[in-house]
Amino acid sequence: MLLYGIVILICMAIISVCNIFLNPMGLPWYHYVVATVVFTIAVIIVSGVVAGICRAIPSKHIHVEKKLYNPSEKMLNFYKKIGVKKWKDHIPELGQFTGFHKNEVAKPQDNEYLNRFIYEACYGVLGHLWSMPISFIILFIDYGMWTNGSNIFLTIGVPVAFVSAVLNYMPYCVLRFNIPRLRKLFFDLRQVNKLPQKEDIVIKED
Repeated sequence: MLLYGIVILICMAIISVCNIFLNPMGLPWYHYVVATVVFTIAVIIVSGVVAGICRAIPSKHIHVEKKLYNPSEKMLNFYKKIGVKKWKDHIPELGQFTGFHKNEVAKPQDNEYLNRFIYEACYGVLGHLWSMPISFIILFIDYGMWTNGSNIFLTIGVPVAFVSAVLNYMPYCVLRFNIPRLRKLFFDLRQVNKLPQKEDIVIKED
């Protein structure tokens, strides 16, 4: 979480400073700082709302066997090449919002726990996937683009949304990288316990 916070602050500083020096709208320097803060807060809210909507999807509609959640060997190799194993532990884990932490497999011998872990990871994939493009909705905060030709949406909104997309892509990669291994562990354990192997157990709805 600390790493993400530092990255966000550094990116905000870079975006603000670039706008202050280039001064695309001929505004006082503090306008660009305030605009950067506003766009950043907005994109965080948007990502939170998207994650909440995705998490509200009933588990029966989350098909964990789909390719969306199970990357090919080629994609898994790509994740390895970009260093997922090295930085995955530095990605923020927000399990406190769902009551289920995904930063470690605490109960590797518990089928129900593993099944819940798989589904929570799938929800995470959905949330981060949709947050990437939807983050760009913050561009419309700059209503001046319609009235006085403001380009703040381009010089601040786009960079902030792009940073958000990158920061969402990283946990998206981590979750997709982990799901196949979790499912293998899940089915191996079911085999040891002589349970049916055909499909995952669907978690119970609250």
